[in-house]
Amino acid sequence: MSIFQFGHALAQTAKGGIDWIVVVDTSASMRGAGGTKNIFTQVKNSITEFVNTARVGDTVTIYSFDSDINLQAQEVTIASNPDRGKLKQIINDLKADGLRTHTGKAVQKALQASARLNQRTDAVNRIVSIVFLTDGLEDVKGIANPVRIPQSTQLLREQQCKPYVFFVSLGQQEHEQQLNEFANNPALCGKGRVLRDPGGVQLNKLAQTIRPVLIKPQLDVSLSTTDLPPLLPGITTELIKVTSNSNINTQVNLQLEDINKTGIRLVSPKKIDLTANQKIVIPVNLQIPSNSPGGNRKLRLILTATDKSIAPQAIDVSVTIKPQLSLQPKNLSFGDGELELLEPLPTSPEEQFISLTHQHKQKVSLSAIVPAIASTNDDAELVIMWQSGKKYVYIRSIKSVLFVNNEKITTTQLYDEDTIQIGNVKLRFNWIGNQRPYEQNTGLANF
Repeated sequence: MSIFQFGHALAQTAKGGIDWIVVVDTSASMRGAGGTKNIFTQVKNSITEFVNTARVGDTVTIYSFDSDINLQAQEVTIASNPDRGKLKQIINDLKADGLRTHTGKAVQKALQASARLNQRTDAVNRIVSIVFLTDGLEDVKGIANPVRIPQSTQLLREQQCKPYVFFVSLGQQEHEQQLNEFANNPALCGKGRVLRDPGGVQLNKLAQTIRPVLIKPQLDVSLSTTDLPPLLPGITTELIKVTSNSNINTQVNLQLEDINKTGIRLVSPKKIDLTANQKIVIPVNLQIPSNSPGGNRKLRLILTATDKSIAPQAIDVSVTIKPQLSLQPKNLSFGDGELELLEPLPTSPEEQFISLTHQHKQKVSLSAIVPAIASTNDDAELVIMWQSGKKYVYIRSIKSVLFVNNEKITTTQLYDEDTIQIGNVKLRFNWIGNQRPYEQNTGLANF
C-alpha cells in the first residue's frame, strides 16, 4: 500500500495526545552508499515535518539504528516552539554512515518504549504511534546474538493492541518481507501497516498521511456572543465573530438555518479554508428584513466541512427584533423638520437650509436632497416610523461611516439639534419641539 493510498484507509478516535516513537535507519545505504539513491535528506525532512505538525501535549521519542540502536531523544513533550527546535536540531545532526541494518533490535526497542508509555497514568487517553523508516533488508552480518524481527512477537502480544505501527519501506528494489508479516500480526489488532515508498518520493506526505489515521477528524466552533442586542427591522447587525478550529486541513461551508422562517439573511463568506490546529475567525453579519415583525427569533449557524468524516457543528443564536413601528399609509411627511448644512460652508441660504416639510415619503436618502453629499460616494437615509400614533425620524447608514453627535452609529433616532457627520459633510437636524430626552433609556436608543 502506498503512502497516498493509505491516507483514507483507517479512522480511529484519539482521546488525548499522541506519543510518537520515530525509528530511523542510519545505515550508509540511506545516503546512497553502494549505488542506492540518497534519500537521507528527504527522510530527515519528513521527520522534521512530524515535529512541525505535532500538537501541544504530544511527545516525541527518536531512535536511530544501523548495527546497534541509539536513543536520540526520549519522550520530549511538545509544549512550545523551543521543544520543536530542540528536536529539529537532533534530526539535523543525524548521520547515515552505519554498516548494518539491525531491524529486529530496532523493533524490540521501539516496543519496549511503547510498553513504558502505556504504563503511564494517563495512558488511557493517549495513543502510541511507532514509525519506522528503512530502505532495505535486515542485515545483521557479524553482529553477535542479533535480535530478529519475529522475536518481538511476544512483546507485541503483551501490549494488548495498544500501539499503532507503521513500517515505511523506502528501498527502490529491496523490501524486508518480514515487516509485512509483523504488521499483519493479529496482536496489532489491525493497527499495523507497511507503507511502500520506493526512493522516498512521497515522504513529504508522510506526516499528513499518518496523523489522520490516529485521530478522528474534528471541528470545533464558538461564537463571540450568542445574545445580540435588540435590533430594528431593515438593519445589518454589527460584526459577529465565529471562531472555528479543525484538527485537519479542510474547507467548511457556513449556512444559516432560519428556524422561524423570518427571512433573516446571512452576510458572510460562504466557504472558508481551515488549516489544521489553527483558529480561524469568520466574520458574520445578519441582515434583518425591513418588514420583519417584532419578537424573539431563533436562528442556527451551521458549519459543514467538505470532509464528510467531520460532523457538522451548529450554534444556536437568539435575535430580538424591536416591534415594527407602524407606518402611516398616506401623505407621509417629515413635518417641519429641516437639515442645516454646517460643513462645508454653504455658499447660499438655499444650500444652508434643506426643508423636509414637502418630503412626502417614508424614507429619503441624503444624497437626494443634500448636494454636498450627492457629489460623494457616501450616503445615509432618513426614515419615518410611527408608534402609538407618534412620529419618529431615524437615520440609517447606507454607505460609509455615519456619526450622530460624534458617535459612530448604524441606525439611530434623531432629535432636535442632533449633528450628523458623513464623510466630510456635517449637518444639523432641526425639529423644534422634539428635543432629546434627558434619559436615554427610552427603548429607542442607539444600538
